[in-house]
Amino acid sequence: MRRFGLALLLVSLSIAPGVSRAQSLAGDWKFIMGLGIPMIIHVHGKPGAYTATAQTPLAQRILPASLTQQGAKVVIKITMKNTVTIIGRLQGKKINGTYAVPGVGPQSVTITRVAPLPHRRGAGLVGDWIAEWAPGLPMVFHIDGVPGKYTATFDSPNQDDLNLPATIEVNGDNVTISVTAKTKRTVINRHDPQRGAVTGTMEETIGGERFTGKVSGDTISGTLTANGRSQQITLKR
Repeated sequence: MRRFGLALLLVSLSIAPGVSRAQSLAGDWKFIMGLGIPMIIHVHGKPGAYTATAQTPLAQRILPASLTQQGAKVVIKITMKNTVTIIGRLQGKKINGTYAVPGVGPQSVTITRVAPLPHRRGAGLVGDWIAEWAPGLPMVFHIDGVPGKYTATFDSPNQDDLNLPATIEVNGDNVTISVTAKTKRTVINRHDPQRGAVTGTMEETIGGERFTGKVSGDTISGTLTANGRSQQITLKR
């Protein structure tokens, strides 16, 4: 009876959900560095064979990175002018730990999994229209209402710019969406090895984008103008 009971226990442990399966880290993760700079980590692959890149939306460039995992311990290294090393523990949809740059003491950091982009489709132009400023840097135009009375808002999720008000004009198949500009204030808290705790405020202008395009089914192709620069994009619903 003892052998039979032990066998049952071993079987139940082997099939218990989550006992031996490592949580996949594949996806996008976000944290805030010193001076309030957002950083996105793109993770691909599967446990034991991850690849990673990093991106700061402010610079819109891709940085080499690596990610290793041992149980709940996660180590991320981002190659910049000075390598940023993050050591933390996986806790659900967050990685809590510290990050360090040569010459600067470790600072606490929380890396959060970025929620999947919405994919809503309604009548007429109603829905979530998605494109990218650059690889890994999405933008979303949310259109609601009915033909003749559409309303719109704008998101740049990886920059934490959400639900920005916008106006929309529709003339046949031609659509123009203008995002209202406003000032964003970010409170910065960081530790300086010489001055100790440092608190400040960073101000930046967000919004102001203008998109003009032509509708074709579930795509709108046209020109996006932002910060004095124009680029061709295709919004997809």
